[in-house]
Amino acid sequence: MDVNRRHTSTIRSFALMVILFRAGLSLDLNVLKRLSAIVGLLAFTPCLVEAAAVAVFTSFFFNSLPPSWALLTGFTLAAVSPAVVVPQMLQLQSKKLGVRKGIPTLITAASSIDDVLAISGFSVCLSFAFSHSKSGSPSNDTWKLIMSLLKAPSEAAVGIIYGLLGGALLWYIPEMCSKPKSTENSSETSSKYNFHRLVLLLLFGSFSIFGSQKLDIGGAGPLAVMMLSFVAAIRWRPAGFDVSCESSLKTLWSILYHYLFCLIGGEIRIKNLQTSVLLYATLVILFSLIFRLAAAFLLTYGSSFSAKERLFIAIAWLPKATVQAALGPVALDMATDKEDIERGHLVLTFSVIAILMTAPIGAVLIDLSSRILLSTDEVEVETAADDDDEAGHRLNGISSDDSPS
Repeated sequence: MDVNRRHTSTIRSFALMVILFRAGLSLDLNVLKRLSAIVGLLAFTPCLVEAAAVAVFTSFFFNSLPPSWALLTGFTLAAVSPAVVVPQMLQLQSKKLGVRKGIPTLITAASSIDDVLAISGFSVCLSFAFSHSKSGSPSNDTWKLIMSLLKAPSEAAVGIIYGLLGGALLWYIPEMCSKPKSTENSSETSSKYNFHRLVLLLLFGSFSIFGSQKLDIGGAGPLAVMMLSFVAAIRWRPAGFDVSCESSLKTLWSILYHYLFCLIGGEIRIKNLQTSVLLYATLVILFSLIFRLAAAFLLTYGSSFSAKERLFIAIAWLPKATVQAALGPVALDMATDKEDIERGHLVLTFSVIAILMTAPIGAVLIDLSSRILLSTDEVEVETAADDDDEAGHRLNGISSDDSPS
């Protein structure tokens, strides 16, 4: 059973790596510069608000649950699912919905940091939750707490540094990609190395995903993967190298996503659901999602986004699946005494209900709301803006802030 679980975890991780590579290749550096402040706010605030809301409501409905376990449940549920959100954002880009204002790039970039924050917060709360069951002196407990608190920024730093170095290395291997490909022979040479670039990208990504898991810095892996492809695409895009790589990754994803969602569904054990807490768990998830929606909507107030666009950005944060499937059973696996086993079952029950409620409904809501809240008139304006930008002109009425720097 453990062997089968390791195999399914490997396939899930590889599928997640592919979609994160596609997300990194789709990110627009100019848009990120322009929206850096909003990306930072959306990356941290909604996650923390939802985690706190889950903790408060869980403590209210289950007053015997310690604060550390309530927060542990909160961070387990707070992470959005890149496996659901990123493909939806890629579809928006292909349909030219919200592209000019950078909505797909904004949501994709912020969601990756959101996951790192949720995983790191989960790790800290896990240390608190099981500190009573581990023998040791108070000084050792304090040292473990300090190390847990430092884990979040250190994992993010490791992921960013690895992505920067690996992405920059792919500028020169298998060939330097900063030279213009003007002759017919150079074009043939470039296309010859497309497969090599894809293999190197997958090797670097696999090392970051599985290496971070082995080193117990799991939050660094996904961020490193996205940063890796994002940095590589900065030089690949002018030379046209990113097109072939994105096409290959798209084909890979069309095969892997069936396995990913089947394996996530396979992690759900109906027999582990505590029917006595189903109603309360559903209420907690609904109330906390309302707080998250409100936080994401209010954070974009005063920005260049319209009210409809701000509502869409808030809705895009609903789906949960990948992280919950990975973190949900962890506390239960670590539990030894009767009280902790009951609490672990509670966390697992919350995770299962969150996946069942938000993954399918969230994906449908993103698709439907994008058609309603991002109007067809906006699509036409964006297409015109893209054409004018390529010709080196501006549309009338668009400020210099909206043009690429």
